[in-house]
Amino acid sequence: MQGARLLAGADGVAAEPLTGVSQRPHEDEAGRADAPAVRDFYAAVCGWTPTEVAMGDYADYAMAPEGGDPVAGICHARGENAGMPAQWILYVTVENLDRSLAECAARGGALVMPVRDMGQYGRMAVVRDPAGAVLAIVQRPSTG
Repeated sequence: MQGARLLAGADGVAAEPLTGVSQRPHEDEAGRADAPAVRDFYAAVCGWTPTEVAMGDYADYAMAPEGGDPVAGICHARGENAGMPAQWILYVTVENLDRSLAECAARGGALVMPVRDMGQYGRMAVVRDPAGAVLAIVQRPSTG
């Protein structure tokens, strides 16, 4: 898939994919520009119900099992998501994003998407490990 972006809780629990970052790892996929087709695919295959999430001049989609909280999100590949690879991506919460990025570079990894500020949800970046796997690392804001 190319152009849409999908988010899902790794343990089946809602991971706040469109509005923030969970303390649990969760998955993310960047895919096709035809996000409605991807939305419809997952609605039919997984039985999820889509809810529109306003993104300015378009809408992304939060996906939830019947009667449940969102467990996935389908996003258009626009703006900051335009260069994301079309694959599932694990999101991992770390204590210190800058230290993790330095370790990534020192150990043969590469930056895929630069650090971006997510306001009250913290900061994140997407990296590629030495074998080519992609993951997002997220630092939540301190609460103290």
